[in-house]
Amino acid sequence: MSIEFLSGRQLSKAILKVIDGENIRCAVAFWGETLVDSLQTKSCIAIRLRKAKIVCNLAMGGTNPRAIRALGAPDKPEIRHDDNLHAKVYLSDAGMVVSSANASANGIGVTHGPAAFIEAGSFFPPQSKQWAAALVWFDNLFNDAAIVDEKTLVRAERLLSSQWDLRERPHLPGSLFDFVARNANGFKSVGFVITETETTEEEREIVRKDAIKKNPGEKDAVNAIDDNWMYIDWEHKDISLWPHTFISMHLNEDRELVEVCGGEVKFCSSEKGYVLADGIHWNQIRKLMPHGAPLLSMIKQTDGETAWNLLRAESEEAGGVMFPNAQELARALAMLDG
Repeated sequence: MSIEFLSGRQLSKAILKVIDGENIRCAVAFWGETLVDSLQTKSCIAIRLRKAKIVCNLAMGGTNPRAIRALGAPDKPEIRHDDNLHAKVYLSDAGMVVSSANASANGIGVTHGPAAFIEAGSFFPPQSKQWAAALVWFDNLFNDAAIVDEKTLVRAERLLSSQWDLRERPHLPGSLFDFVARNANGFKSVGFVITETETTEEEREIVRKDAIKKNPGEKDAVNAIDDNWMYIDWEHKDISLWPHTFISMHLNEDRELVEVCGGEVKFCSSEKGYVLADGIHWNQIRKLMPHGAPLLSMIKQTDGETAWNLLRAESEEAGGVMFPNAQELARALAMLDG
């Protein structure tokens, strides 16, 4: 067997062949509801899939939680999730398919006829170097992913039920969050950072030394960074996705927004978990928003409680939360509404 480029029915057949093999591993972002029906059968594929190791994405609204429950979640060690997964890789002893096709009727057709979308991908035979490399990649992804629990499924169900339907969402004049929820796709490249905790002088000194070490010709620029624009002790994935231009929102202990302003990244290290930024004029931020964005003064008065809820939804102990773009923030808001 050799590497093959596939599309249409041939791609669907190849995926079904792979998941009819032994030792199935699927790093597939999105799983559709149609899969639920096929998993109610006693077919060989249904039985094998229930034994598969699976990593999916339950954070973007593209996976139907019913499908994941049908696979055996929650609290099944073989069913895991990663919020950053967007790949579609099907692996087994029968080979590997890497494609654009999700595990759904639209993607591969499953047992309900041809796929609805135009998909393409490649088949790699078992024991090929690409197949072997993918096994290592999958194992690393799987080990780092979280087991799907009931809380994750409930949040995914809320997100799916929202489906960006804002007809019943009460309008909140002056709210940036309400504006994002209604106009997410109209925003340009701007992210959102909500913080509550303050950095310490010791932490800032350590970070400045590291930034100067990494950027020896920028010592003056590093030292010129204002203490309030130093984001320290963040997770690797947050730093990796941190937007160059962002809106910074800082809360006090009374859940009041004491600062809302625009910033740009100057220095960062995903290894050390920090971002050093500098403030920019709010007019530069407004250029990245759709027409009709609320006034800065109104945002401060209106959005403190929602900012606090977004922070707490991330973690009871989290000192900050970052959304790389308006779409991700809108998804988080939809989950709060649910």
